Amino acid sequence: MKCLGRFWPNEPAHVWAKAVASARADAPRGGTLADVQWVVHNVPELVDPGATEETDHVDVLAHAVHLRDLTHEVTVVTQDWGEKPTRVALGEACDAVDVSAITMRACFVGVGLGDLLADE
Repeated sequence: MKCLGRFWPNEPAHVWAKAVASARADAPRGGTLADVQWVVHNVPELVDPGATEETDHVDVLAHAVHLRDLTHEVTVVTQDWGEKPTRVALGEACDAVDVSAITMRACFVGVGLGDLLADE
């Protein structure tokens, strides 16, 4: 949520994340060290070795894998799709390990809030 707030403070996704944060306080936790190691081993292309800032792609996928392995239905909502110069996009990494992934637009449309997003 810090990333959303820093780069997109008024975007619907950030507003939604802040609104549901307290309701998610007791949600299952994920992304253990073992999960992170599993992701790095199975999708090493997700890691950008030249990154100067910490990224959350590996942690997001590790959390999703952890929840999936606990038999939760998991879908990662991400805007990280398409070719990247130094790593694979999170959406494609999810596909590589059988974790469902969709765009933010698809998420908002899916829950009936598509009208909150500006047309592209």
